[in-house]
Amino acid sequence: MNVAACFLIILTLYVAISPVRVAWAAEATVSGRVVDEDNQGLSDVKIEVYSSPGDVLYVIRYTDSDGYFSVRDLPIQTYTFDFSKPGYATESISLDTSIPRANLGDVVLRKALRLSSPVLSRAASPGDKLMLPFTVSNIGDDPEMVEFSVSKPEGWSTRILDQTTEVTKVYLLTDSSLNLQLEVTIPLTATRNNNLSLTTSGKTNTTLNLTITVEPSNESIISCQFSGKSTAPGYTVRFQVRLKNPFGDEMRFRVAVDSIPLNWTASVETVGGEAVTEVTLDSSEFVDLIVEVTPLVTARLGEYGIVVKAESSDRKVTTSLPLNITLTEAEEEEIQVAATFLEVTVEAGKVVRFPITIINSGETDRTLLLSVVEYPTDWQAAFKSETDDSTIELSGLYLTAGESENLVFEVTPPSTANLGSYAVPVQVESEDGAIRIRLELKAIITGSYDLSLEPSTLYTDATVGGSTTFTAKITNTGQTPVSVLRLNVDAPQEWETSVNPAQVESLKPRESFTFTIVVETPDDTVAGDYLLTLKGLSDQVESDEVQIRMTATAPTSWGLIGIGIAAVMVVALIVVFKKFRRR
Repeated sequence: MNVAACFLIILTLYVAISPVRVAWAAEATVSGRVVDEDNQGLSDVKIEVYSSPGDVLYVIRYTDSDGYFSVRDLPIQTYTFDFSKPGYATESISLDTSIPRANLGDVVLRKALRLSSPVLSRAASPGDKLMLPFTVSNIGDDPEMVEFSVSKPEGWSTRILDQTTEVTKVYLLTDSSLNLQLEVTIPLTATRNNNLSLTTSGKTNTTLNLTITVEPSNESIISCQFSGKSTAPGYTVRFQVRLKNPFGDEMRFRVAVDSIPLNWTASVETVGGEAVTEVTLDSSEFVDLIVEVTPLVTARLGEYGIVVKAESSDRKVTTSLPLNITLTEAEEEEIQVAATFLEVTVEAGKVVRFPITIINSGETDRTLLLSVVEYPTDWQAAFKSETDDSTIELSGLYLTAGESENLVFEVTPPSTANLGSYAVPVQVESEDGAIRIRLELKAIITGSYDLSLEPSTLYTDATVGGSTTFTAKITNTGQTPVSVLRLNVDAPQEWETSVNPAQVESLKPRESFTFTIVVETPDDTVAGDYLLTLKGLSDQVESDEVQIRMTATAPTSWGLIGIGIAAVMVVALIVVFKKFRRR
């Protein structure tokens, strides 16, 4: 027994001082550093240590000003470390602390607000308007109130847009995202690479950097297909030039002719003949203009140059188009072209006819080419020779010396043509080009107006002292909009009528509008049939009249009274009859 007792005492002392006892009782220390996505230390990051199993909160620590932390005296087991800070997404790390001293290294916390875009750089031209899509997301644990700001070069214009409106602030729930667009308007003076920064501000700020490379536009603002022409002194020469807005926003241009020789006259007009000094064009819109130049009668023969200038209203864009004019000797006019009417007024969609006579007063037979120099888009034009039996469309004519030919020049404007005056110049040219005669014709388009009226009924009735309601539809069957549309109702005297609405400001071609009519009959109206007359009116045209028959009926109470009076009269007659019969 003594030996056994001694062995037990020795074994107990060995266990008490052995390394195995130290391992069982060991405690771990876990350290590291918390940084952001730019590897900058984050202070005041909350570190929650949970022990497993059961995820029991064991201890809470915070990082120092440089982001470092150290959690000491952790019993050996598995822990979960949660790193959190307002404005950042929580990061969780599982760690077995079997190693007495564990270093987690750099723990990276991501910002809760995220910005992303499929387009980080774009090429554009001065004046363009760009729409750059981007997404803002919240990956944090808390909802965020997010504000937007954009850092941009001087003179640039930006807006944040959703599907319909401008956005300055949004509320983002946890694990949610929102698709938006950054609208960027590039100034006309912009060049080269330009940097923009889109920033979201919540509990933290997140920035998305964008690059826009601005390259000069290769598209001309003003151009002319035939930039050089010849004429004789004193004769007008015309250039058709095209002014186009290649920029991404509406632009206003001043247009003028410069470098005009002394005592020459020059002007800029529309195709319809109206003088122009300024033109407003939407993005990618263009307009054709006519530059008329009349040299001095005494001008010397030779080559001359003029310049057509187009300048934006803010003078940031200026472009010039040189045009050349060669003055040559005037040839004797062997061919004369005369028109009975130089100016014709017609409704849109109707044919315009210009009778033309071509005379060959020379001694040489001539083959003449007939052409239309310029006419508006979508118009149709043709030269025709009419006889008693047939009509032939012509593009050329053989005219013997001393003879003449009567032709008809037909022009058909589309039914959608705007009101106004349009120049339709025609040209007669010899086959060899030696003779070229231009005849200035003009078509004045007036409105094509017509209204139709259709009531909902042609018969209605109402009790005397009561009212009736019906509708009437007015349709613009013309080719031109009408203004101030209204419905006139003519009823018997002292009847009251009302139309709702009282008027409509305008009605486009082929559109209709329905009015509601209420007719009230006076209490003293005699029962019977009456006529109501309806007419559609506008500032330009009236519709045909439409009559509606209306029956006024006596009230039921008056019918009963009438029956009662009739019954009394019958009884009275019976009494009188019996009395006189006895006599």
